[in-house]
Amino acid sequence: GMDSSSLLIGSDIEGFQLAAHPITTDDFNVELSGLLNLISDIEINRDDIKESSGELSLTGDDLALNRATISGFDLEATAFTEAVLEMEIEDGKAKVKKGRFVGDLLEATIEGHITLRKDISRSRLSLKFLVQFDETIDKLAKMMLKSSRDDDGVYHFKGQGTITNPRFRADRINKRGSSAR
Repeated sequence: GMDSSSLLIGSDIEGFQLAAHPITTDDFNVELSGLLNLISDIEINRDDIKESSGELSLTGDDLALNRATISGFDLEATAFTEAVLEMEIEDGKAKVKKGRFVGDLLEATIEGHITLRKDISRSRLSLKFLVQFDETIDKLAKMMLKSSRDDDGVYHFKGQGTITNPRFRADRINKRGSSAR
């Protein structure tokens, strides 16, 4: 009947232990700890993916980065005072409405969207991560990740690939008219 074409994802996950789930891709290895809370109310319409709707909110309690390596650059442990990711589904995309992670050593913002597919696991990521490090780390990061740092000291990373096979990497950016030394 009608139900089969519609996938309802309503979940309230409280206290998902992050420590047990490192995120590892080619260029990227991140180990987090803390508790993840997910509240979602999503309806995926498989007949017409653009008719899907809903929203999702992800927050972290005592969220900390224990270890990270990004494009060969090692990041020391840092705790987050704020960790929020809110997404809304419109026009067949899960769009990031708010993505903000604030820690003592770094601040990160997430932008972009995920393009939904009938087979959700094949949905495509089109995400940008904008990260600012504290001065000490910035000095190191500058050497390793120079091509992804803009004139304001913001580092650009991108998330591509699919939900089940994501790829995160430093994003080479074109500097805007930086004067030659």
